[in-house]
Amino acid sequence: MASGTGIRGALFVLLLLCTSCDPADDSLGADADNDGVVAAEDCDDTDPSLLAVANDSDCDGTSAAVDCDDEDPASTLIAEDADCDGVLTEDDCDDSDPALLAIAEDPDCDGVVDCLSTSESQGMTRVRICGGTFVMGCTEGQTDCGENEFPVHEVTLTHDFWINQTEVTQAQWEALMPNNPSAFTVCGSNCPVEKVNWYEALAFANAVSEADGLDACFSLTDCNDNVAGEDLECASVAVNSPSGSVYDCTGYRLATEAEWEFAARAGTDLIYAGSDTPDEVAWHQGNSAMAVHEVAALAPNGNGLYDMSGNVGEWVWDWYTWNYYATADPITDPEGPPASATCQGNNPGACRVARGGTWLHNVGLARVSGRYNFEVGIRLNIMGIRLVRTVE
Repeated sequence: MASGTGIRGALFVLLLLCTSCDPADDSLGADADNDGVVAAEDCDDTDPSLLAVANDSDCDGTSAAVDCDDEDPASTLIAEDADCDGVLTEDDCDDSDPALLAIAEDPDCDGVVDCLSTSESQGMTRVRICGGTFVMGCTEGQTDCGENEFPVHEVTLTHDFWINQTEVTQAQWEALMPNNPSAFTVCGSNCPVEKVNWYEALAFANAVSEADGLDACFSLTDCNDNVAGEDLECASVAVNSPSGSVYDCTGYRLATEAEWEFAARAGTDLIYAGSDTPDEVAWHQGNSAMAVHEVAALAPNGNGLYDMSGNVGEWVWDWYTWNYYATADPITDPEGPPASATCQGNNPGACRVARGGTWLHNVGLARVSGRYNFEVGIRLNIMGIRLVRTVE
């Protein structure tokens, strides 16, 4: 009998132990990763290396004590960004003062954003071009000039502007637009987008502005039902700025013809953008194998801009007429002739200026002063875009 009592007692103890292992017990699994923090208070209860929420509010694996912003998992570490201004120590002019600039914006760290500094958004790198005065047209040293490049004339740009370091790529276009119109998709995502008409170029500029939280430069009205990349055409284009000038809008836009040539020349008298030897800086008929190439594959000009002399041509803002230069000397902040201008016998307001050489044409178009034109609705596999924005 005593033996039976002992057995019953042992079974009772075993039953108690098993009860504590009951899978239905709410307390079981409260600390699945055994890091001493219960699940309700743990950033990730399957990973013992992650912290308690109390010590890491944004659960980025960095404790609040060493995190610049413990509410933002994308914020930097204090050890890497002492002033917590979002610029890493090695890229910061003074990592003890959040008011001072990044080295990319202010290479000499004097507290002033410098010319040729860079900025980036939407996967596009831009170079800051400081305004100034230059001589535009078929200047001394240029060869094979067209009649439309005379007379040479003095132009002053009173503002600084950001300009894309490269032509807009297919990847950059596809990130914001519903389709890729390019003929050379086989070239790849780092090749320039092409087969973009002038209206579609404006629509893309507006899309980049919206993505960056800026007011769109352009109001496109009475457009057809097509989207950009599918023969978009609009009856009216208005500039969204108090003055009506493209120089005064805050968003992204096409360069004026003067801005384009000023940026391409980079303060030099070189024939092409960056060299007197076209093959160093331009994809053209003689070296392109009759196709586009990846952007930035050749040397840049003195402003750090690639493919200004070749690869694809680039739409600019100005209306075109062949003798416009005869009325533009000297001139400040020009925007081209009025919409009543005619080109090659077309109706008034039919053509916009194109700049930069192309993979299809000879090196004559690749010269920094070379200019040509197309009707605004045309889509060609030699035409792409490069955006600018006035510095506020």
